[in-house]
Amino acid sequence: MQEEDFVVFLKHFSDHAKPTKERPVLLLLDNHESHLSINALEFCKASHIVMLTFPPHTSHKLQPLDRGVFGPFKKAINSACDSWMMGNPGTTMTIYHVPGIVSKALPLALKPQNVVSSFSCTGIVPFNEDIFSEVDFAPSRVTDRPNPLCTISNGTSGEGAEHDQGDVGAAMVPDTETICQNIPSPAVLQNAPEAYFNLEPSTSLGNDEIFSPVKVRPFPKAAPRKVTNRKRRKSAIVTDTPVKNQIIEARRKTMANRFQKKLFPKKKGSSQSSQTSETDESNICLICDEHFSNSRPGEKWIKCVSCTLWAHEECTTGDAVFNCQNCEEA
Repeated sequence: MQEEDFVVFLKHFSDHAKPTKERPVLLLLDNHESHLSINALEFCKASHIVMLTFPPHTSHKLQPLDRGVFGPFKKAINSACDSWMMGNPGTTMTIYHVPGIVSKALPLALKPQNVVSSFSCTGIVPFNEDIFSEVDFAPSRVTDRPNPLCTISNGTSGEGAEHDQGDVGAAMVPDTETICQNIPSPAVLQNAPEAYFNLEPSTSLGNDEIFSPVKVRPFPKAAPRKVTNRKRRKSAIVTDTPVKNQIIEARRKTMANRFQKKLFPKKKGSSQSSQTSETDESNICLICDEHFSNSRPGEKWIKCVSCTLWAHEECTTGDAVFNCQNCEEA
């Protein structure tokens, strides 16, 4: 979904939900870039729509649309495809047959009871904080890795002896060669006395400690995290003023950097300092002296054909060919 398409959806959502200041509407969604555009946030703030984002990597459990609508829709699509192939033997399905199949499957998924149950199975309405059991969180143990910047002190080495926690996860997994060396060979087992097979279980663990196979061979752990520049978003109410202003400021800087790299590509052999000073000077409007980073979203700029400096299109006469006043006087 593009940013413009999401704004169109928000207008459609506002027309049917009819939120007011006294009765705001909560909209749950993920942290996709199209949902965090400047126009979308400003529209939701003005229309009394509260946007709450899910925590990362939880949409398969918390997003009602995935749980209650898309799941039955996929099953209905598969059933409709099977019925079509049985009714059309020897015929290859093409993209022209897909709309007819979807028209039969979509009404089966978009039932009111499916929409209502999608909010209940995720524990949103009615609210149920115990909707997920320990089994649902079990896969996260594999990727429950320490951050690369976090360190722990080694108690046996004194003060200042620290090491990365990423080595701890690797040390917990026993080596396969070490395990195989502790297994007796078939020849040893064949000549072993009968008492070897009638050994009593060890009681060295204590009365309160229960033996588990995990103690012998722990669950495998993923590799330590790598330090990347990827933005990690959290669950937040993005329409709140502090969060909204922070997102808008970050998006404006991103847009300004992209536009700057597009208009002023880095030249080979030129020093970075000279290029930076030239770029900063070129990013100021010739007429109103406004910097490009302060421009409104979608605001167009036009270049002078003589001095190759820039200005707002609104500040100029609107002609296709633009000559600034300094160039005309010269």
